[in-house]
Amino acid sequence: MLAFPQFDVNWLEIPEGHHRRKEWTQAVAEVTLAWLNDGGSVDIWIKHYQFVRQHALQSAWAHYIPEQLLPHLQYIRFGSGGRGEDSLYSDLDYAIVTTGRVNGEDVFDALHRFIRGVVDFGFPPCQGFVMGTNPRWIGSIVDWQRRIEQYLSYPDWENVRYLFMMIDGCPLFDFEAWWPVAALAYEGIRNSPFICWEMAHLGIHNTVPLSRFGHVQTERIEDVEYLQIKEGLINPVVHAVRLLAIVYQVQHLNTRERLRALAAGGQLAEDLASRVQLALTHGWQLRLRAQATDVLRGTVPTDKIVWSTLREAERTLTIEHLRAVRELERFVHRMFRKPR
Repeated sequence: MLAFPQFDVNWLEIPEGHHRRKEWTQAVAEVTLAWLNDGGSVDIWIKHYQFVRQHALQSAWAHYIPEQLLPHLQYIRFGSGGRGEDSLYSDLDYAIVTTGRVNGEDVFDALHRFIRGVVDFGFPPCQGFVMGTNPRWIGSIVDWQRRIEQYLSYPDWENVRYLFMMIDGCPLFDFEAWWPVAALAYEGIRNSPFICWEMAHLGIHNTVPLSRFGHVQTERIEDVEYLQIKEGLINPVVHAVRLLAIVYQVQHLNTRERLRALAAGGQLAEDLASRVQLALTHGWQLRLRAQATDVLRGTVPTDKIVWSTLREAERTLTIEHLRAVRELERFVHRMFRKPR
């Protein structure tokens, strides 16, 4: 049975809390490796771990945000957190919806304390700065509506990426007012052949690291060959499936649920959907194992795996899964032609 170690919310306050939180993260890594080594299901791990992540975020939010500000701020999880697919060390991607009675300067100090506090729980700051401390990702409902309208009016690649990020947004607490905001982005994308083409051709096409002849393309760093497992396997699936889900009005946020709905609706061949699901699970497993190993070594977890550390059978299987993902990538590429 999968059982993650419990963490004490008091660790957020006591002087030695920093060390206790790190010890907790190492204990989670030990449980994760033991689970994977015993043949445990990656899907079960991800499902159970989301409750752990949510509890950690909610506890830290209540601790670091002053009581007088809490009624004015709503936390929206983006990325893998919004989809319910967080790994052991997934980035802290989030936005803030305010009541309009506070501005960014009023809350930035508290948000910075929050960001620093959750690092030890395996929430590194988003490298792309998709966080509430960025003025682009904080504002009232009216601010968000105007922002989306601006992105739709000028859909360059940067603005299109922002729109797609909002599609995966999910409130950390009960906040029904978010869904009409997300629906604006959702409908704007669905009704724009140009935006769909941009994502298919600029965001998905040629992202799977395989050569024209089907050979894996690794990244060489100081004579070591690495495979970018997140950028090269996981993200192409997530982005392609999300685009198809928007076009065919699939309302799920989770990638696996989107895949099942697309296959059930006949928009994606069942055989391809099944192989892509297996590929996604394989990518999650490789990423989890690498991150857990890094945590226990005391190094910063990355999304790269050393290609030579995989056994021959694992390499063969990984290439097979990459080919399934490239088939999905090509399907999406052919489906969305540039509007004339």
